[in-house]
Amino acid sequence: MRAAVLLGLVCLGACGGAAAPGAKSPEPSGDVDALAGEIEAAERDLSAELGPEPGAQPKPTEPAAGGEGMAEEKKPEPAATTPSPEASPPRSPCETACKALGSMKRSQERICEIAGAAHERCEWAKQRVAAATARIEKAGCSCS
Repeated sequence: MRAAVLLGLVCLGACGGAAAPGAKSPEPSGDVDALAGEIEAAERDLSAELGPEPGAQPKPTEPAAGGEGMAEEKKPEPAATTPSPEASPPRSPCETACKALGSMKRSQERICEIAGAAHERCEWAKQRVAAATARIEKAGCSCS
C-alpha cells in the first residue's frame, strides 16, 4: 500500500512541472528591441549619406524658444580641427551606406533567429533591409 501511495505522489509531482497546454513562449522583447534600434540607427546613417528615403515626410521643425515670429539665430559652427595622424581617411558615401547595410543585415538575421522567421518583427526587419538595399542600388553603390 505504501508503495502505491508513494508511486502516486511521484507521478503527481512530475506532472506539476509540465507547461500548460497551448502556452505561448514569451514575446522576445529586450534583445529584439535593441536590434531593431540598431536597424533604425543604421537607416539614419544611410539617410545621412544618401539623402532621405523617397516619399519620406520631412520632420516638422519646432518653433524657436521665446515665441512665434522670432527669427532663428544661427549657431556658430565649431572650429575646424586638424585630424590626428592616426585618424582613418574619410569614407565615401557608398562605403558608409554599405557598412550601414551590413549592420542592418546582421541585426535582421539575429531578430529572425530570436523571434522566428514568421514573427512580425522578423518581417519588419526584412522589409527594412530590402528597402535599404534598393536605395543603395538606386544610388549606384555596389556592396559586396
